[in-house]
Amino acid sequence: MAIGRESLAATDVTADRGLLYGDGVYRTFRHGATGPWDREAQFALLAHDCAALSIVPPSTAVLDRAVADAVAACPAVDQVVRVTVTRGSGPRGYRPPSAASAAVYVLAAPAPVLQAWDAGYRLRSCELRLGSQPRLAGLKHLNRLENVLARAEWDDPSIDDGVLLGTGGEVVETVMGNLFWRTGDTIFTPALNRAGVSGRQRARVLEALRLAGADVVIGHFAAGGLAAADEAWVCNSVLGLRAVTAFDGRPLTPGSRARQLAVEVFDAWQPGPA
Repeated sequence: MAIGRESLAATDVTADRGLLYGDGVYRTFRHGATGPWDREAQFALLAHDCAALSIVPPSTAVLDRAVADAVAACPAVDQVVRVTVTRGSGPRGYRPPSAASAAVYVLAAPAPVLQAWDAGYRLRSCELRLGSQPRLAGLKHLNRLENVLARAEWDDPSIDDGVLLGTGGEVVETVMGNLFWRTGDTIFTPALNRAGVSGRQRARVLEALRLAGADVVIGHFAAGGLAAADEAWVCNSVLGLRAVTAFDGRPLTPGSRARQLAVEVFDAWQPGPA
Protein backbone atom coordinates (compact mmCIF):
# COMPACT_ATOMS: atom_id res chain seq x y z
CA MET A 1 0.00 0.00 0.00
CA ALA A 2 1.23 3.49 -0.80
CA ILE A 3 0.11 6.73 0.79
CA GLY A 4 -0.35 10.14 -0.79
CA ARG A 5 2.48 11.93 0.97
CA GLU A 6 1.08 15.45 1.03
CA SER A 7 -2.25 14.31 2.39
CA LEU A 8 -1.11 11.86 5.02
CA ALA A 9 1.97 13.38 6.55
CA ALA A 10 0.29 13.88 9.94
CA THR A 11 -2.52 11.33 9.82
CA ASP A 12 -3.04 8.90 12.70
CA VAL A 13 -4.53 5.87 10.95
CA THR A 14 -6.15 4.61 14.15
CA ALA A 15 -8.09 7.88 14.33
CA ASP A 16 -8.93 7.98 10.63
CA ARG A 17 -12.64 8.63 10.11
CA GLY A 18 -12.68 6.22 7.19
CA LEU A 19 -11.79 3.38 9.55
CA LEU A 20 -13.97 4.62 12.41
CA TYR A 21 -17.10 5.65 10.50
CA GLY A 22 -16.71 4.74 6.86
CA ASP A 23 -16.33 8.47 6.23
CA GLY A 24 -14.82 8.44 2.77
CA VAL A 25 -15.02 7.21 -0.80
CA TYR A 26 -13.02 5.04 -3.18
CA ARG A 27 -12.63 3.98 -6.79
CA THR A 28 -11.10 0.85 -8.29
CA PHE A 29 -9.58 0.51 -11.76
CA ARG A 30 -7.05 -1.46 -13.74
CA HIS A 31 -3.48 -0.36 -14.36
CA GLY A 32 -1.44 -1.86 -17.17
CA ALA A 33 1.81 -1.29 -19.00
CA THR A 34 0.44 1.94 -20.50
CA GLY A 35 -0.73 3.31 -17.15
CA PRO A 36 -4.07 3.61 -15.33
CA TRP A 37 -7.16 2.88 -17.39
CA ASP A 38 -9.58 5.77 -17.71
CA ARG A 39 -7.56 7.82 -15.22
CA GLU A 40 -9.20 11.20 -15.78
CA ALA A 41 -12.74 9.87 -15.48
CA GLN A 42 -11.91 7.82 -12.38
CA PHE A 43 -10.30 10.79 -10.66
CA ALA A 44 -13.26 12.96 -11.63
CA LEU A 45 -15.67 10.46 -10.08
CA LEU A 46 -13.54 10.37 -6.95
CA ALA A 47 -13.70 14.17 -6.73
CA HIS A 48 -17.46 14.12 -7.34
CA ASP A 49 -18.03 11.63 -4.54
CA CYS A 50 -15.75 13.58 -2.19
CA ALA A 51 -17.74 16.74 -2.88
CA ALA A 52 -21.00 14.93 -2.11
CA LEU A 53 -19.60 14.23 1.39
CA SER A 54 -18.08 17.72 1.72
CA ILE A 55 -14.57 16.27 1.66
CA VAL A 56 -11.98 18.45 -0.06
CA PRO A 57 -10.61 16.11 -2.73
CA PRO A 58 -6.87 15.58 -3.06
CA SER A 59 -5.12 17.14 -6.01
CA THR A 60 -4.41 15.15 -9.15
CA ALA A 61 -0.70 15.45 -8.34
CA VAL A 62 -1.19 13.77 -4.96
CA LEU A 63 -3.27 11.01 -6.51
CA ASP A 64 -0.74 10.43 -9.30
CA ARG A 65 2.14 10.16 -6.83
CA ALA A 66 0.26 7.77 -4.57
CA VAL A 67 -0.78 5.57 -7.49
CA ALA A 68 2.77 5.56 -8.86
CA ASP A 69 4.17 4.52 -5.47
CA ALA A 70 1.68 1.66 -5.11
CA VAL A 71 2.15 0.42 -8.66
CA ALA A 72 5.94 0.47 -8.32
CA ALA A 73 5.69 -1.73 -5.22
CA CYS A 74 3.62 -4.38 -7.05
CA PRO A 75 5.61 -6.72 -9.32
CA ALA A 76 2.71 -7.54 -11.68
CA VAL A 77 2.33 -5.75 -15.02
CA ASP A 78 -1.45 -5.86 -14.91
CA GLN A 79 -2.76 -4.54 -11.62
CA VAL A 80 -5.95 -3.54 -9.88
CA VAL A 81 -5.58 -0.19 -8.13
CA ARG A 82 -7.89 0.98 -5.38
CA VAL A 83 -7.75 4.65 -4.39
CA THR A 84 -9.40 5.44 -1.06
CA VAL A 85 -9.96 8.99 0.16
CA THR A 86 -11.15 9.61 3.72
CA ARG A 87 -11.94 12.78 5.61
CA GLY A 88 -8.77 12.12 7.59
CA SER A 89 -8.38 12.10 11.36
CA GLY A 90 -10.08 14.35 13.86
CA PRO A 91 -11.57 14.57 17.35
CA ARG A 92 -13.64 11.67 18.61
CA GLY A 93 -17.33 11.77 17.66
CA TYR A 94 -19.55 11.80 14.60
CA ARG A 95 -19.31 15.53 13.96
CA PRO A 96 -16.97 16.12 11.01
CA PRO A 97 -14.01 18.32 11.97
CA SER A 98 -14.14 21.70 10.29
CA ALA A 99 -10.46 21.68 9.35
CA ALA A 100 -9.99 18.05 8.34
CA SER A 101 -7.29 17.16 5.81
CA ALA A 102 -8.25 14.36 3.45
CA ALA A 103 -6.22 11.18 3.63
CA VAL A 104 -5.33 9.13 0.55
CA TYR A 105 -4.58 5.42 0.57
CA VAL A 106 -3.72 3.47 -2.57
CA LEU A 107 -3.44 -0.29 -2.84
CA ALA A 108 -2.20 -2.06 -5.97
CA ALA A 109 -2.50 -5.82 -6.42
CA PRO A 110 -2.09 -8.26 -9.31
CA ALA A 111 -5.15 -8.10 -11.53
CA PRO A 112 -7.24 -11.17 -12.34
CA VAL A 113 -6.93 -12.35 -15.90
CA LEU A 114 -9.55 -10.67 -18.07
CA GLN A 115 -12.07 -13.17 -19.36
CA ALA A 116 -13.84 -12.91 -22.70
CA TRP A 117 -17.19 -11.11 -22.56
CA ASP A 118 -19.04 -14.38 -23.26
CA ALA A 119 -16.94 -16.66 -21.05
CA GLY A 120 -19.85 -17.18 -18.63
CA TYR A 121 -21.21 -15.18 -15.72
CA ARG A 122 -23.73 -16.81 -13.40
CA LEU A 123 -25.94 -14.85 -11.04
CA ARG A 124 -28.06 -15.69 -8.04
CA SER A 125 -30.58 -13.64 -6.09
CA CYS A 126 -29.36 -12.32 -2.74
CA GLU A 127 -31.55 -12.37 0.35
CA LEU A 128 -30.09 -9.13 1.68
CA ARG A 129 -31.98 -5.98 0.70
CA LEU A 130 -30.17 -2.71 0.14
CA GLY A 131 -31.31 0.15 2.32
CA SER A 132 -32.61 3.32 0.70
CA GLN A 133 -30.61 6.51 1.28
CA PRO A 134 -30.94 9.01 -1.58
CA ARG A 135 -28.13 11.25 -0.30
CA LEU A 136 -25.64 8.40 -0.65
CA ALA A 137 -27.16 6.68 -3.69
CA GLY A 138 -24.75 6.43 -6.59
CA LEU A 139 -21.68 7.23 -4.49
CA LYS A 140 -18.89 4.72 -4.02
CA HIS A 141 -18.61 5.43 -0.32
CA LEU A 142 -16.79 3.25 2.20
CA ASN A 143 -19.93 1.81 3.84
CA ARG A 144 -20.00 -1.46 1.88
CA LEU A 145 -21.13 -3.77 4.68
CA GLU A 146 -24.30 -4.65 2.77
CA ASN A 147 -22.15 -6.00 -0.07
CA VAL A 148 -20.01 -7.94 2.39
CA LEU A 149 -23.05 -9.60 3.95
CA ALA A 150 -24.57 -10.33 0.55
CA ARG A 151 -21.37 -11.91 -0.74
CA ALA A 152 -21.23 -14.10 2.37
CA GLU A 153 -24.53 -15.71 1.34
CA TRP A 154 -22.89 -18.19 -1.04
CA ASP A 155 -19.74 -20.27 -1.21
CA ASP A 156 -20.48 -21.98 -4.51
CA PRO A 157 -17.67 -21.54 -7.06
CA SER A 158 -20.19 -21.97 -9.87
CA ILE A 159 -21.83 -18.65 -8.88
CA ASP A 160 -19.99 -15.53 -9.99
CA ASP A 161 -22.10 -12.75 -8.53
CA GLY A 162 -25.36 -11.93 -6.77
CA VAL A 163 -28.27 -9.67 -7.68
CA LEU A 164 -29.12 -7.08 -5.04
CA LEU A 165 -32.66 -5.78 -4.59
CA GLY A 166 -33.86 -2.70 -2.74
CA THR A 167 -36.34 -2.70 0.11
CA GLY A 168 -39.21 -2.47 -2.39
CA GLY A 169 -38.04 -5.56 -4.26
CA GLU A 170 -36.58 -3.57 -7.15
CA VAL A 171 -33.36 -4.63 -8.86
CA VAL A 172 -30.50 -2.26 -7.99
CA GLU A 173 -27.19 -3.82 -9.03
CA THR A 174 -25.06 -6.89 -8.44
CA VAL A 175 -22.72 -7.31 -5.51
CA MET A 176 -19.79 -6.35 -7.72
CA GLY A 177 -21.13 -4.39 -10.66
CA ASN A 178 -23.85 -2.62 -12.58
CA LEU A 179 -26.52 -4.59 -14.40
CA PHE A 180 -28.31 -4.28 -17.75
CA TRP A 181 -30.78 -6.54 -19.53
CA ARG A 182 -32.60 -6.58 -22.84
CA THR A 183 -36.15 -7.74 -23.56
CA GLY A 184 -37.10 -7.43 -27.20
CA ASP A 185 -35.69 -4.13 -28.45
CA THR A 186 -35.71 -2.42 -25.04
CA ILE A 187 -32.74 -2.27 -22.70
CA PHE A 188 -33.33 -1.86 -18.98
CA THR A 189 -30.98 -0.74 -16.24
CA PRO A 190 -31.83 0.17 -12.64
CA ALA A 191 -32.14 3.76 -11.49
CA LEU A 192 -29.62 4.51 -8.73
CA ASN A 193 -31.43 7.32 -6.92
CA ARG A 194 -32.22 5.23 -3.84
CA ALA A 195 -29.24 2.90 -3.49
CA GLY A 196 -26.38 1.42 -5.46
CA VAL A 197 -23.13 2.60 -7.03
CA SER A 198 -22.93 4.59 -10.25
CA GLY A 199 -19.95 2.88 -11.82
CA ARG A 200 -17.72 4.35 -14.50
CA GLN A 201 -18.39 1.45 -16.88
CA ARG A 202 -22.15 1.89 -16.47
CA ALA A 203 -21.71 5.44 -17.74
CA ARG A 204 -19.63 4.25 -20.69
CA VAL A 205 -22.23 1.63 -21.63
CA LEU A 206 -25.07 4.15 -21.37
CA GLU A 207 -23.20 6.60 -23.58
CA ALA A 208 -22.55 3.91 -26.20
CA LEU A 209 -26.23 2.95 -26.17
CA ARG A 210 -27.24 6.59 -26.53
CA LEU A 211 -24.96 7.06 -29.53
CA ALA A 212 -26.40 3.89 -31.08
CA GLY A 213 -29.95 5.21 -30.68
CA ALA A 214 -30.96 2.28 -28.48
CA ASP A 215 -34.24 2.23 -26.57
CA VAL A 216 -33.00 2.43 -22.97
CA VAL A 217 -35.27 2.63 -19.94
CA ILE A 218 -33.78 3.57 -16.55
CA GLY A 219 -36.10 2.91 -13.65
CA HIS A 220 -37.15 0.66 -10.79
CA PHE A 221 -37.92 -2.87 -12.00
CA ALA A 222 -38.95 -6.09 -10.27
CA ALA A 223 -36.64 -9.08 -10.53
CA GLY A 224 -39.17 -10.83 -12.74
CA GLY A 225 -38.18 -8.60 -15.63
CA LEU A 226 -34.56 -9.69 -15.34
CA ALA A 227 -35.59 -13.32 -14.99
CA ALA A 228 -37.52 -13.14 -18.27
CA ALA A 229 -34.90 -11.16 -20.21
CA ASP A 230 -33.55 -12.16 -23.60
CA GLU A 231 -30.02 -11.30 -22.51
CA ALA A 232 -28.25 -9.54 -19.66
CA TRP A 233 -24.80 -8.29 -18.80
CA VAL A 234 -22.78 -6.95 -15.86
CA CYS A 235 -19.98 -4.41 -16.05
CA ASN A 236 -17.36 -2.92 -13.78
CA SER A 237 -13.84 -1.53 -14.04
CA VAL A 238 -12.13 -4.81 -13.14
CA LEU A 239 -14.26 -7.34 -15.05
CA GLY A 240 -15.04 -5.19 -18.06
CA LEU A 241 -18.30 -6.48 -19.57
CA ARG A 242 -19.56 -10.00 -18.91
CA ALA A 243 -22.66 -11.50 -20.48
CA VAL A 244 -24.90 -13.26 -17.94
CA THR A 245 -25.24 -16.96 -18.73
CA ALA A 246 -27.53 -17.96 -15.85
CA PHE A 247 -29.78 -16.29 -13.29
CA ASP A 248 -31.09 -18.41 -10.42
CA GLY A 249 -30.49 -21.51 -12.51
CA ARG A 250 -32.24 -20.25 -15.65
CA PRO A 251 -29.83 -20.30 -18.61
CA LEU A 252 -29.29 -17.11 -20.58
CA THR A 253 -27.51 -16.91 -23.92
CA PRO A 254 -24.97 -14.15 -24.54
CA GLY A 255 -26.75 -11.86 -26.96
CA SER A 256 -26.17 -9.46 -29.82
CA ARG A 257 -26.33 -6.28 -27.77
CA ALA A 258 -23.74 -7.46 -25.23
CA ARG A 259 -21.54 -8.54 -28.12
CA GLN A 260 -21.87 -5.12 -29.74
CA LEU A 261 -20.98 -3.31 -26.51
CA ALA A 262 -18.07 -5.65 -25.83
CA VAL A 263 -16.62 -4.75 -29.23
CA GLU A 264 -17.38 -1.02 -29.16
CA VAL A 265 -16.69 -0.20 -25.51
CA PHE A 266 -14.40 -2.90 -24.14
CA ASP A 267 -12.47 -4.13 -27.18
CA ALA A 268 -9.18 -2.62 -25.96
CA TRP A 269 -9.60 -4.40 -22.62
CA GLN A 270 -10.94 -7.86 -23.18
CA PRO A 271 -10.07 -10.81 -25.41
CA GLY A 272 -12.43 -11.99 -28.11
CA PRO A 273 -15.18 -14.60 -27.70
CA ALA A 274 -14.38 -17.60 -25.53
